[in-house]
Amino acid sequence: MQKTITVLLLTIVFLISLNSLKAQTPISQLSRKVFYQLPYPGVLPDNPVYFLKQIRDKISLFFTAKGQPKAEKLLLYSDKKISMAKELMKRGKVKLSLKTAISAEEEFAKLLTEINENNLTDPEFTSKVKLSNEKHQEVIMQLIADSQLSENNELVSKILNLIKTNSTEATKI
Repeated sequence: MQKTITVLLLTIVFLISLNSLKAQTPISQLSRKVFYQLPYPGVLPDNPVYFLKQIRDKISLFFTAKGQPKAEKLLLYSDKKISMAKELMKRGKVKLSLKTAISAEEEFAKLLTEINENNLTDPEFTSKVKLSNEKHQEVIMQLIADSQLSENNELVSKILNLIKTNSTEATKI
């Protein structure tokens, strides 16, 4: 019961903070859907060979040069994971979907760190990152709406904390 109340309070706080951000946005943009094409997710976490995809991605990321190339790869991985979470929710795999969304937001946080550490200021790229962040928020809010809150309090709380932190950091770039 306490966990349910905590999740509901965190959700309310998050929605209030989103509303304060929307108050600065022109009325014409408030109800718009974010037009950002998420990549095809490929192999999903419920597939037995998914671990091979993870290994491949980690190796590829390790050998990618720092700066813009690494940031672009992190953006792709983050977008793919949020796309996976969306697909898993469609298939009714709520808990795995929420865990994958958490992983997507953790990947997005790495992206923001890479941008900040390397002072990446390419306007086209930073604009893409901000748009991606908005799309992530849209997808996550839909995932939360579709999930059973009482069964997934901790996961929802973690996702809300991550998107709040990522949103704050994304506005700084």
